[in-house]
Amino acid sequence: MRTGPVSVDLAAVRERKRAMVAGARENYVSRLAQDGLDLIEGEAGFTGPKTVEVALKDGGTRTRSARP
Repeated sequence: MRTGPVSVDLAAVRERKRAMVAGARENYVSRLAQDGLDLIEGEAGFTGPKTVEVALKDGGTRTRSARP
C-alpha cells in the first residue's frame, strides 16, 4: 500500500498541545482547591531543616514549614 505526501502543521500541533496542557492544569488546580490545598508558584529553596521559602512568580515571598 502506498500513500501520498504527508504534511504536518507543527504550529497547529504545538497550539493544540498548549491548550491541552492548560486545560489539564486548570483541572488540577481546581481539584487542589476543592481539597483545601493551595498551589504556590515560584522558585523555592530551603532556609532551614524543615523550612522552605518561595520567591513567588507574581512577586514577594512565602515561607512554609513542616511540623516538628
